[in-house]
Amino acid sequence: MARNKAVKNSAGGLVVFIDDDEYPQEDWLVNLFKTYQNHDCSGVAGPVSYVFQGSPPEWLKKVLFFQRRVNKTGTVLKDGRISTSNVLLNKALFNSGKNYFNPAFGKTGGGDIDFFLKLADQGDKFIWCDSALVQAIVPLERQKISWLLMRYLRYGGVYFKLKVEKRNFCYKLLFLAKNICLSILYWGVSPFLIISGKHNFVDYLLKLFYRLGIIFAAFGYVRVEYK
Repeated sequence: MARNKAVKNSAGGLVVFIDDDEYPQEDWLVNLFKTYQNHDCSGVAGPVSYVFQGSPPEWLKKVLFFQRRVNKTGTVLKDGRISTSNVLLNKALFNSGKNYFNPAFGKTGGGDIDFFLKLADQGDKFIWCDSALVQAIVPLERQKISWLLMRYLRYGGVYFKLKVEKRNFCYKLLFLAKNICLSILYWGVSPFLIISGKHNFVDYLLKLFYRLGIIFAAFGYVRVEYK
């Protein structure tokens, strides 16, 4: 709802989003804009790197959640993994009145993913700019395994709402069975990964909780993180 309000009150032809716990590099906006000018596209997304408060253990920095996504500038983003954490958009995307962020995702998160998946289905093109970097602060409370597990539990639930909830019963049943099997696999494998590094162990725990989030969502529960 805040994103929708911001767009409706904006006066320019372009809209740029970053998160409230991020700060950009000095040339961030210029690089986004130059990439937008150089490509025929609806928007440009950039990377996010993480800055930890305090002195986190090295294994935590290696967890996949905290790894910066890297693409060559000019890459067309086809997988739908775009968020409002770092993106420039042509405001014309909103002019029809149909392409606003869905308030149904307001408390669970995932509204930006829903938004970009919808635009991708409409044929809108988005480009990557690897030099338009923003940095996200990771406070101490987000450096706990428990926080990461609850975040991935929510991710799984949101994925179900986005991709599975409206499918037919047979599809949902098969999808549920698949994720139950994967959950059992991840639960069985994860303890042995401690030998190869604690970050690998945590990565598989996160995969497990992601699948659990999907399973819980199939029975009507999606974790509410924003209250």
